[in-house]
Amino acid sequence: MAADTAFGGRLDAADFIAAQRLHLSAANRRFIKIDIALIVLGATIVISAHLKVIESIPTAYVSLGWMLLGSGIGLILLQWSVSRTLQPRAWRRIFAQQKAMHEEFTYRVDDSGLYVSTPLGQAHRPWENFLRYRENDALFLLYHSDVTFELLPKRWFADDTGLNAFSAEVARRISR
Repeated sequence: MAADTAFGGRLDAADFIAAQRLHLSAANRRFIKIDIALIVLGATIVISAHLKVIESIPTAYVSLGWMLLGSGIGLILLQWSVSRTLQPRAWRRIFAQQKAMHEEFTYRVDDSGLYVSTPLGQAHRPWENFLRYRENDALFLLYHSDVTFELLPKRWFADDTGLNAFSAEVARRISR
């Protein structure tokens, strides 16, 4: 990577919400897998009873099947509803409360790591201090720990060359 590559800009609430969604995406996938397992198990019990696959399934098991099926569907609907209404509202409030996140950020990248500066101060983030990273089409998250990360929108890069160089550097320096 070029010895002194720089990029930066201002975060907005949409960046913050997108970062939280990306951050929670792995956990959400785990919950969805559990929900689907409940649905499959419940449906298997109910369908088996209905088709009389097993001669005499006790009524309690059939009731349990319906409860598992309903719970799985209900949990998926609840997770979807919370992720589309309550969480974004809370994340907008949290973003508004963190005044330092509204400042202009400038990042400079070199072989030792990232240098970040704002009107409030500056810091050096050595590459070896990052635990892992995640990215999607819109942003990078560089993790300091399981719950804290640098949020770097891809729109902050002047061009695709700088973005691609940074992406390659992050992949080379930080494990996924």
